[in-house]
Amino acid sequence: MEQVALNTVIAVMMAIFPGFLFRKFYYRGEFTKQFNQSNEFDKLLWNVFFSGVSMGVTFLSVYAFRSMSGLEVLDSLSYDTVRQIATPIADNKIPEKDLMYKTYQDLLLIIALIYAISCFFGFMLHWLVRGLRLDVHFQLFRFKNYWYYYIHGGKILYSSPGNKKPAFTMVGDCR
Repeated sequence: MEQVALNTVIAVMMAIFPGFLFRKFYYRGEFTKQFNQSNEFDKLLWNVFFSGVSMGVTFLSVYAFRSMSGLEVLDSLSYDTVRQIATPIADNKIPEKDLMYKTYQDLLLIIALIYAISCFFGFMLHWLVRGLRLDVHFQLFRFKNYWYYYIHGGKILYSSPGNKKPAFTMVGDCR
């Protein structure tokens, strides 16, 4: 039973948790309740999607850094070492101790980078959407907190004449 748990923990750490972090940093402030408003399947798909984006950006960033600087960063991680680690895990075994000792620092560093980039891009996307008011101008970026837009986003509610309804009638002096 503990062998299945090892596969599950690794899958969650790499395929779901970075997307969870991205979404958590994107839905913050007055929009935190939207983080839990979709069904579980949608959340899982978005988490996997944003995890893939975060991993891709991380690997491209490391590759670009290695190419530009000429430094051997994360040099213990290669296709062969990752395969030598992943093959025993897929067979429900623990990888070799020497191999893990040689690569654990780089593995922890790449996982930390993936998590940090997920948090950073979630924060930055929220900042861009709110700072540039993209949610007010484009339906695609709009949050589901309609009360926020009732109070702050009058342009959304009253941009078309058909949406204008008088709140009260004022009778004035006709002199």
